[in-house]
Amino acid sequence: MNESSRVSAIVLCGMLASGFVGAQASSPVETPPPSDCKPQYPKAAQHAGAEGVSVVAFHLDEAGTVTRADVVRSAGHSREHRLLDQATVRALSACKFTPLKDADGHPVAGAVTVSYRWALE
Repeated sequence: MNESSRVSAIVLCGMLASGFVGAQASSPVETPPPSDCKPQYPKAAQHAGAEGVSVVAFHLDEAGTVTRADVVRSAGHSREHRLLDQATVRALSACKFTPLKDADGHPVAGAVTVSYRWALE
């Protein structure tokens, strides 16, 4: 791939509310992160042709602010794939997510899992 290759990264949002310290959302939540939180394709990963899906669990407080992020599954095994994982964590950790809610509609802390697809075009 050359420098002029088009790059796309698609958020596949399979977000699932899960337990966290405190209350828990009562059912799965499918809320994508804000669209302005798109990670930039790391140049080294782009030059190496690295593609894949980074799966990251984002732990949120009651306001939807990320308090912790854990890579659940790496985009791949190489150093360049780990760069994709790191870029996903860095960009989406700065996002403000829609707060999770309990059965009564009150905001609660919890976690969402985001699958971010990295693809070179």
